[in-house]
Amino acid sequence: MVGNRPFAGAAAWAAHQQLGFLLTQWSCEGGGRAVFYAVSAVAMLVTLGGLFLSWRDLRTAKEGPQNVLEIRRTRLIAALGCGAAAIFLLAIIAQTLAATILTGCER
Repeated sequence: MVGNRPFAGAAAWAAHQQLGFLLTQWSCEGGGRAVFYAVSAVAMLVTLGGLFLSWRDLRTAKEGPQNVLEIRRTRLIAALGCGAAAIFLLAIIAQTLAATILTGCER
């Protein structure tokens, strides 16, 4: 039921960070910042998707013929996924804002 959804935010943040470092040199050489903002938008959408799926699992954990321990385990993992996705979304937003102010081309 829950799967790997709690890791969507972490994977999106890691990809955003690595691609942000790779794109800095390219954008300083005249490549533009649009690609970085597109990567940031995709990372935010992936994180929001993981947050939505975890939230949906949290809301629907009481449905179905499951025992109490299975329901509690599902709700715990879904709640941790929601919290982790929210934290990683804030990290992606903070990195995007920081890269908007300090582009990496200042010398």
